Amino acid sequence: MVLAIAITLVALLLFVFLSDIDSDSLNGYDEVFKYGTNPFSSDTDHDGLPDKWEIDFGFNPTNAQDALKDPDYDGLTNIQEYRLGTITKGGALSYEKDLFVEIDYMSGYAPSTEATNYFVSYYRELGIAVHLTVDDEISNGQLTAMGISPESLTSSECSLIEQRFHDNPDTHVYVFYAKAVGNPSESEPLGWASESGAFVSKELVDANEGLRVLWLTDRIRSEKVILLHEIGHTLNVITRDSDGKEDYCSNFGCIMAGADRWWDIFGTIAQLAVFHSNSPRYCEDHVKMIDLRNKWSVTENWIP
Repeated sequence: MVLAIAITLVALLLFVFLSDIDSDSLNGYDEVFKYGTNPFSSDTDHDGLPDKWEIDFGFNPTNAQDALKDPDYDGLTNIQEYRLGTITKGGALSYEKDLFVEIDYMSGYAPSTEATNYFVSYYRELGIAVHLTVDDEISNGQLTAMGISPESLTSSECSLIEQRFHDNPDTHVYVFYAKAVGNPSESEPLGWASESGAFVSKELVDANEGLRVLWLTDRIRSEKVILLHEIGHTLNVITRDSDGKEDYCSNFGCIMAGADRWWDIFGTIAQLAVFHSNSPRYCEDHVKMIDLRNKWSVTENWIP
């Protein structure tokens, strides 16, 4: 009787050690003696990351804090990257900086494929993988139902739009293509942004074609510049003067170039150059300022 029990126990142990009871691609022996994981659970520390995944990518499957780490400094934690599927390529470690972008647009003012494709390809050159989704078309009726005038959005209306339509505020930068943006009694800009989202004045961008304000350009060039300029703001690519206003770049052809004052000749020339370029770029100083570690939130302050 005792022998039979002993044989049964040995058989059970062998079964546990040699099989994969929890179907996590780890046998019981390795789980107990090599990794210290629970052979009856595919997620020993209950952090949402499977044991095998953590082992493959060099993390501790018995430490739940690994789920909150951000080893590539792109603002996305391990658990977010696991759920988004950004670091499981061929079973090999492939961490890279990822930027998720969600674009909504007013009816009739969708982004151009040329501008969005350029944005994705240029950021790839900077070592950042952009995952861009052109998402919802927002009708005038939807906006007016919220008390928003579609003709020209104020900063407070932009904030309301983001709160209502931004589907992924924890992981995605928000971009909204509007007919126009601008506060009442003020000149309408080509776009504006906060640390969490960017708004593009599509009608004015499209009108920025031909001989306009002393430069010869076209709508696609203008859209590329404005899209990258405003998204740059969401990534902290901005400096401010002593009054808290944006201190525009004077580097020739930089996407963040502009004139701080009407007499700023160098800034004006630098801006003319970037609007004339088919391949607008950030200058080296502004590339170094790109920060993906923001936590996107609709509570950020808007930059006029």
